[in-house]
Amino acid sequence: MNRWKAAAAHVALIATAYCACPVATSGDSRWTVPVALNLLEHGSTSLEPYAAIAFAEPAYRWECIPQQHQQSIARAACQGGRIYASYPVAVAVISALFIPPLKALTSVVRWLIHPQPISPVLRAFFAGDFVASYGLVEMLIASALMALAAGVHLLIALEFLPLPLASLLTFIFAFATPVWSTASRSMGNHTPALLMLITAVWLLVLARRCEKFATYAAIPLALAFMMRPTTAIAVALLSIYVGLHYRRRLASYVAVAAPFAILFFGYNLCVRHHLFQRYFTDPGAWPPASFPERFGLQLVSPSRGLFIFSPVLLFSFYGIWLAWRRRWLHPLAPWLAAIIGGQILLVSKYYWPGYSYGPRYFTEIIPLLTIFLIPVFQGWSAFPRAWKALFFLTLAWSVFVHARGATSFVVHRWNGTPTEVDTVRVWDWHDPQFLRGLY
Repeated sequence: MNRWKAAAAHVALIATAYCACPVATSGDSRWTVPVALNLLEHGSTSLEPYAAIAFAEPAYRWECIPQQHQQSIARAACQGGRIYASYPVAVAVISALFIPPLKALTSVVRWLIHPQPISPVLRAFFAGDFVASYGLVEMLIASALMALAAGVHLLIALEFLPLPLASLLTFIFAFATPVWSTASRSMGNHTPALLMLITAVWLLVLARRCEKFATYAAIPLALAFMMRPTTAIAVALLSIYVGLHYRRRLASYVAVAAPFAILFFGYNLCVRHHLFQRYFTDPGAWPPASFPERFGLQLVSPSRGLFIFSPVLLFSFYGIWLAWRRRWLHPLAPWLAAIIGGQILLVSKYYWPGYSYGPRYFTEIIPLLTIFLIPVFQGWSAFPRAWKALFFLTLAWSVFVHARGATSFVVHRWNGTPTEVDTVRVWDWHDPQFLRGLY
């Protein structure tokens, strides 16, 4: 089968599976859809048409921007200023691309079958009210983006593996990781940032044959940073990689990235009156803890640990060792491994679990981890049966855990019941998040 047809088939199947899952988990991204609608309808990124609703909801999701001549304004009333979402505006911009097709789809469905669903959210959605059905709209857009990411993942895998193994690897990426239980459930900024990072890696893989693709990698990397500041590690390291290994392309790489930088900083200066909006500069307040405590919480705690929710990714670290030993994907592979290490160190500074399902902070680098399963698959025939059995056992567990996050509302209510989630509850092996509701 042609690789493009195979990628399209995988995108369609995975998008269908994602959209069929009932859970939508809009939280910090709550105002993404309204901002996208306002951008399409009025050319503005403000929340002014929805100010009355915003003032009645948690204040950390929006901010009041004073006029330049004002020193400060009353946050509660936002008098004399304008109200904007705290979330990166680039997430709303990419969401706006999907609003017109969704509007057209709901119009066709209304014309054909006149649906009258019981759910008020579905009624609002099919009536074209995307403000009232924002969570569902986010989930549909996120599902489409993650299905596209899976298609790109397949194209990368096909550079090294036959189609059956490449399909299996794409299945692992799509259904055995937070891509399913987190990234496809809402337009959290992990979601578009993940798509941008895997696209950049794909372009750099293609650059081994044609150097011009290294230039184009500047576009998804610039967009990734505009959407999620923690991608700065990947952006910096991959930019250095281009500078060292594609020196003839460095000038064009910078030239391609420059318009995005101008747009990003220009918008922030003109609208937010700072180089960065608050989301990029507010580090948040984290409970004090030692590095081992923070490190353990992110990797092995029962309700947030990456290797508890996706133990199949332990094989990725064996893949990193194999890549180093065999010089697989050299010289790009060591840089990808460095990004993984940098992300682990970065997220280990966070000691507050937050409202999420599992290891949310690792979501955007999941493609890098699954890509390092390629060297493992290349030597698959030489593995002992016990290793193969262990691999499929961890894979089955990973799929089970993330299926719960995508299909069960109960596991998400775990965050607030019986008490608010904290660093004690995430270590409770008697009530792990992924088992809530099964006993």
